[in-house]
Amino acid sequence: MGNETSKCYEQRLQLGFFDRYLKGYGIDIGSGADCLRLPNHNPVVSFDKPNGDAQYMVRYDEDTFDFVYSSHCLEHLNNPIKALRSWHRICRPDGYLYVVVPDWTLYEKRKIRSPFSTDHKHMFSMVPIRQSDFQIMQNPKLYYILMLIRYINTPVLMLNPKLIWLNDTNYDYTKPDTEDQTRGDACAHIEMIFQVVK
Repeated sequence: MGNETSKCYEQRLQLGFFDRYLKGYGIDIGSGADCLRLPNHNPVVSFDKPNGDAQYMVRYDEDTFDFVYSSHCLEHLNNPIKALRSWHRICRPDGYLYVVVPDWTLYEKRKIRSPFSTDHKHMFSMVPIRQSDFQIMQNPKLYYILMLIRYINTPVLMLNPKLIWLNDTNYDYTKPDTEDQTRGDACAHIEMIFQVVK
């Protein structure tokens, strides 16, 4: 995958996502060299491996950020549930978690192991998992997005889903499964936007 954040900039601008969900003081977790930029040029904190473990975010206090953004990082972490709870902790009440993960059908091609990234520890699906896919749910673990939300939420920690959608912009469904279309201008991911409740 290449430059997934900057690839979606114009689309998010046109959809008004910056005005609604990505405003104020924010952090981009797992940013690499493609850190989120805002139209108003407000700085976004760039967080990557040299800064610490994205699963725990211990260097930041509770309620530090107005928004937490992460694109194509969650699938690399050992425990995505712990990570999302940590990201919830550092986000202010009524702030937003904006999380982007590869779609299992479009990117992984419904394979047990990603054909394009050997470091994916987890996979994510927009569609309910079939009985025939059950063996895939072990290692790496396959998460059905709506079940993922149920795993995260507790009586004292809530992520209120605002928008969950499959972004398949420029994806060509007629191309062979052996081609990683995200190396070009195609998107093959799930975008999840949650409002933080505390």
